[in-house]
Amino acid sequence: VNQARQGDQNSGIIIMATGLGKTYVTASAISQLLEKDSCNSVLMLAHTNELVYQLEKSFWPFLSKHQQTAIWNGYEKGDLESSQVTFACIFSVANEIERLGELPLHYDLIVIDEAHHAGSHTYRELIHHSSAGKRHGPFLLGMTATPWRSDDHSLEEIFTEKLCSIDIIQGMANGYLSNVDYRMHVDNIDWKQLSKIKKVTPRALNKTIFIQEWDDAVVEVLRKTWKEQKNPKAIVFCSRIDHAITMRDKINATGFTKAGVIYGGTYNGKKMSQIDRSVLLCDFADDFIGVVCAVDIFNEGIDVPDVNIIVFQRVTHSRRIFVQQLGRGLRISPGKEKVVVLDFVSDIRRFAAGLEMKGKLGSSPRYLKIGSPISF
Repeated sequence: VNQARQGDQNSGIIIMATGLGKTYVTASAISQLLEKDSCNSVLMLAHTNELVYQLEKSFWPFLSKHQQTAIWNGYEKGDLESSQVTFACIFSVANEIERLGELPLHYDLIVIDEAHHAGSHTYRELIHHSSAGKRHGPFLLGMTATPWRSDDHSLEEIFTEKLCSIDIIQGMANGYLSNVDYRMHVDNIDWKQLSKIKKVTPRALNKTIFIQEWDDAVVEVLRKTWKEQKNPKAIVFCSRIDHAITMRDKINATGFTKAGVIYGGTYNGKKMSQIDRSVLLCDFADDFIGVVCAVDIFNEGIDVPDVNIIVFQRVTHSRRIFVQQLGRGLRISPGKEKVVVLDFVSDIRRFAAGLEMKGKLGSSPRYLKIGSPISF
């Protein structure tokens, strides 16, 4: 980062798989820049309030007691002028730019967390008004684990230099990420016959109809896996909030652990408040609950390193989302031997992705194995 700022380019990106420490690397670099007085003010951007608070907390060990930080989001706005590092939600900053026609303060360095979002209209407006990445503007730094976008905006157009790139395969092969025991379960449901009865497509069935016996079977597999793991802790990824609530209730009824639900959308006309999400995450981190049934929350940025069971119950054909969700279990933690992945999606593309990962890792089964029998 230091070399890039002194070179011809005025932007760069750090690409590191989830669990490899991209926040650590960025915080360390910014700390050195602040100590050398080559950088006096930093704007650190994220796209959710939870990530903003988490980033500030992650940076504290790298900053001296004399270096002030501030939060700028929909809940609070600190003393921005006196702070060396401001942690901000992009939408709060965008609203201010729209109101004033410019970024109200000058920054020497602007950092975008989860930089695969940088091609969005909101981020592009900020980059334009701040001149970030331009020759006489602030240095623009991005950090992401998944540098893929689903639209036509290339990150290479925004971040001109790749400062670091370590993918999930390199991380696993070198022992920087947890061992993975990947188990793909194929159900025995005749989806074609069911679609004839319900007069809808199998894809629509998968999104709208939840089969009680199928959910019961998933909970039973999770219960057995729970006994295998030392200090078990699990995330169950669901596609809909009502399905996540059903899974929570079934797990609680079974009694092998306590489960909770966390989601980012709206359910019965209400959103889950930030306070409720924070309380649940604290209970999860402190082992008051053992399983979180999640909908669109754990995809990005939320870190609970000792998660050692991942359950896939949502269909996603997005490579980025799949890698982000898998990454929730890849962090190394004391006493953690491996993460067990229970995949109930029955998607041939997912199976192909698992085989591809295994092939890239080589013949050794130490890091990854496909457990359950596959039938077609």
